Amino acid sequence: MNVQEKLVYAKRAIQSITEHDDAPSEEVAGAVDELQKFAGEEFKKALKRRAEKAKASKKAAAIKG
Repeated sequence: MNVQEKLVYAKRAIQSITEHDDAPSEEVAGAVDELQKFAGEEFKKALKRRAEKAKASKKAAAIKG
């Protein structure tokens, strides 16, 4: 599954939460806020992981010479 396909699923999940009319607005707002925080934290982790991979690749390339 590529990034665009995963994005479709994530959007559907968020839409499902926001359309939950039986839940109090505060609960829905809290859930959306939590998702935003989670996404930010996960993106920071991904950036760190990518930087570490790039550093390792550069180190390996330097060793190969």
